[in-house]
This record gives sequence, structure tokens and C-alpha cells, in this order.
Amino acid sequence: MLSLGVYLNDIEAIPNWKLRILREILAHPDLCLTTVYRFETSCRHKFRPGRWWEPCFEMEMKLERQLFGIESGERVPGDLLDGTEIVALGNDGQGLSGAFSPDLIISLELDLPPELLVVKTRLGALSLQLGEKAYKHEHHVGFWEVLHRQAGVRARLIASGSEFGAQSVIDEAFFNRSFSISKCRVMALEGAVSLMVKAVRRLASGELPAGRDAGPDSVQQHAALPRGRHFLYYLFQFYSGLFVKLLHRLNYRLRSSRYFCWTLFFGEGDFLDHDKCRTDVVFPCKGEEWADPFLYKQNDDQYVFFESIDHRSQMGKISCGRLLGHELSDIRDVLVKPYHLSYPNIFEDQGELYLMPETSGNKRLEIYRCKRFPDSWELYVTAFHGELLFDSSFFDDEFGQKWLFTNKQTDPNSPVDSELYIYKVDSLKLNSIIPHPQNPVITDSRVARNAGRIFSFNGEFYRPSQRNEDGIYGKALNLNRIVRLDLEGYSEELVRVFYPASNRGLLATHHLHQSEGSFVIDAAFRYLR
Repeated sequence: MLSLGVYLNDIEAIPNWKLRILREILAHPDLCLTTVYRFETSCRHKFRPGRWWEPCFEMEMKLERQLFGIESGERVPGDLLDGTEIVALGNDGQGLSGAFSPDLIISLELDLPPELLVVKTRLGALSLQLGEKAYKHEHHVGFWEVLHRQAGVRARLIASGSEFGAQSVIDEAFFNRSFSISKCRVMALEGAVSLMVKAVRRLASGELPAGRDAGPDSVQQHAALPRGRHFLYYLFQFYSGLFVKLLHRLNYRLRSSRYFCWTLFFGEGDFLDHDKCRTDVVFPCKGEEWADPFLYKQNDDQYVFFESIDHRSQMGKISCGRLLGHELSDIRDVLVKPYHLSYPNIFEDQGELYLMPETSGNKRLEIYRCKRFPDSWELYVTAFHGELLFDSSFFDDEFGQKWLFTNKQTDPNSPVDSELYIYKVDSLKLNSIIPHPQNPVITDSRVARNAGRIFSFNGEFYRPSQRNEDGIYGKALNLNRIVRLDLEGYSEELVRVFYPASNRGLLATHHLHQSEGSFVIDAAFRYLR
């Protein structure tokens, strides 16, 4: 049993991301939360005299949370900490005498816990650092990334203490930014939870995570505090962005001009020989977008299954068309539900045809079996009830073992494109589902989210993935070579990154399906009528 102490200054109103870590600790059978340490002078963010903009900034964040439906996050813990010793510390360490010394300190502040706590533990301490230079308070997380339009927010898990040696980085993550500081802050904080939870689970199992030296000054360097002029510039930037989004909607209503419109592109050959290939575009029907295409060949006919999105409602359904030359014919809807459908992963298994679309809108994984091709499907099996799974694919390795690759949103406010989960399964019936011990095996919006089925090229396996950064969903397409896959580890190597052709008016690309001798991708036009 691993005993834990938590460094947490405010226990009256705890943000959601901190509560999630606390609940994971309390639910784990091999972890025991013994003590909560807090300073007598709370470090809750206070408005400082002469900084007129700080209350205005807080009002703006509250307005953005209401605008985007983001929960404020702070909760009264209720009886969550009942039975846990609360130790109030003075600046001189007064209050520690007689207190129980845990094996490990978990800092739920964006800073290293005081040294006077760390030296009394057996292992040391873990703390999160967000930002290239660490934000000292969660209140400002994401501010500089949004203001300077950086690629995203970096997160690091820092370990310090006797067992870890000098301050070391034992895990890292990256989160795509938003044009809203409020959204960016919530996504980064909620997304970073998995770094802390995964490390604590590994420690509970007796494993000491390896790390690298954090550098002589990198952990101590803090991000500069914003000033009034920065806040005013952000207001101009944010509301200009909102105005442009409204113009895009108005443009569609008046001129039927669709902004960021997803479309299908077909090519012959191997996508990894992309420089030798030519792609042909198939434009969607008026008022629709087409994305997430999968190829399926029946007899001599090539079919394409894809997500058909109503541009106005953004509700998706599964459609299918027959590819004749460079055109799609006989287009029909094959699966329509009262919830959003996408990613129509069609495949054969033991002589039967199956369809595994994304059904996160129904909070479960659904697999359908074909009754009559291509437009009659019956529900075959469901799994992961109550969970939000995205872009799931099966993969059969060279040893005949079946794996499920999926992306998961673990909290309503956490990002959907940052975490890759792997499960070892017995068959399509999913009677046995063994989670990979390192789940999530990747926490990085630039490579985590699946972008199509794993395929073989020259004897090696490649996983397509989305590159989500710079505030753009599907900015580019990655091809990652799988280096290792077993229940002891997973690793992959980024081989190539494909960016959309801007000279063709394209902004994004986020899906590839490679078939024998041909492939299909999707890409988003800046404008399409």
C-alpha cells in the first residue's frame, strides 16, 4: 500500500481537474490518501491593487465559460476528504511536527511542493508544469499560447526527491490551443490529469518511472504575468475571431458558401509514395460535407463509405457510393441514427462484413454486421458503455493477436484528440478486453488521434494519425511506424507529415485509408460553394 500526501492550498472549493485526481487516488485499492497539506495563508488568486484589468479578466473568463458551455469547475468536496488529516503549515514549517510522513507527495498546485514536505517522504514528490515556462497559477494557463498564437500548450510531469534524484521530467503531453483562453485553460488542465494519474498508478504497482533531467533552470522559470495591455489585445483578438465565425455562418446562409468544408480525394498507388501520386477530388452534395472515408471492394466494384455531415446542423450519418472513374455514383445513406455518426470503419472478419462507426453520441462502442450490402446493418455487439470513444480501429498483429486502438474523452471538459488508448481483445465479440498498462499510451494532440486504419507497407505497420495544433483540427496527417506493441510497452516512430496543399485552397486533412493499389483521404477547403 502506497501512502500519499496531497499538497492543496484551498480545500473549500476545488477545481474539477484536482477533484478527478483525488477521486482516482481514493478509488485505487493500492493507494491510501493520508494527509492534505495546506498553507494557512491560502494561495487562491486575489486581485492586486492597481491591477484594474484582473477583475475584468475574471469576468471575461466567466463570460466565455457561459458562451461555450464550460462548467466553472470549482466544487465543494463534501465528504470526499473525510477521514483525511488536514495539516495547516506556517511559513517556517510549523504544523509538521507530529504529522504522518507519507511515501509520496502529490502537488495539486502548479508548483513544486515546499522542500520541507518533500524531505520527509520516502519517494519524493510529483507536480505538474504547464507552459513552456511554468505558469505559477492555473488562472493564467493558456494566456500566452493564445495571445501569441502558439501551436499549443505543453505539459510536463516533474518528479523530485530522494528516489527521483534531481528534478526530472517523467512524462510529457501537448494540447492544441483554442482561440479562447477559457477553453484553452480547461483543456490543458483537464488533459494533464492523465499524466499524474498514470504516474501514480505505476508507482502503486511498484514501478519507478524513469525520467530525464529537467535542466538547471527550466523548472524554476515561470511565465511572465500578463498586464493590462495584453488583456486588451486579447479582447480585440478574441472578439475579432468571434465576428469572423459569425461572418462565415452568414456567408453560408446568404451565398451557400461553406467554410472549412470537408471533401474526399482519391488516388492510385501507395500513399507513402505520395509524391508520385495524383489525387482527384470528389465534391460533396450541396449543403453537405464528406469526411472519414473507407474503401471496400466487392467483386469488381469499388465502394466508398464515408461520414456525410449536414453543414447546418453538423449532424453526421454514414453514406456510401460506388466509385466509377473519378466520380461517385449511386450515393445512398446506409446508417442513420438520432445521434452523430462518423468514421465508418468497414472490414471483414471470418468471412463476414462489419461496420464500426464512431458512436460517441450514444456513449458506447457499437459494431454492426451486414445483412444486405451496402445499406442494411444489424447491431452485433456493444462495449464501453457510458464512455466517449472516438475513431476506433482493430489491428491484427503478426502473431494473430487482435488489438483495439481508440481515442477517449475521459471528462466532458477534457480534449478529445489528445489521448490514444490500446486494448487487447479476444475477438469482435469483445468478451475479453484487457487495457494496456500504459494507457493512455500517448497524450499529445499532434499524434494521438487515429486518422484511419493501420496498414502494412513494405513489411511494416503504419498508424495514420491527425496532427492537431495551431488551433486547427486536422492541420496535417501523420504516418507513424509501429515499433513495439505488447502488454509491456508501445512505441511508434513518426515517419512523415503530410500538410494539405494550400495552393488548392485546402486548410486541413485528417483521414487516410490505404487499400491495395489505391487510397482515399479527406481534406477541408477554405471555402466551397
